[in-house]
Amino acid sequence: MTADVELLTSADGTGFARCAEQQARKLRAGLLTEPDRETIAEALERLAHALP
Repeated sequence: MTADVELLTSADGTGFARCAEQQARKLRAGLLTEPDRETIAEALERLAHALP
């Protein structure tokens, strides 16, 4: 797991919000890299597993 995923899934949500905004800007600008895509995929998987 990357440090970005840990930030993205922080318990208080502030890391998630900050990282999500950054990734959204990159996505809209067409600037996502393969590591960005992997970070997003890993974070979504962790969030999905955390839901009841």
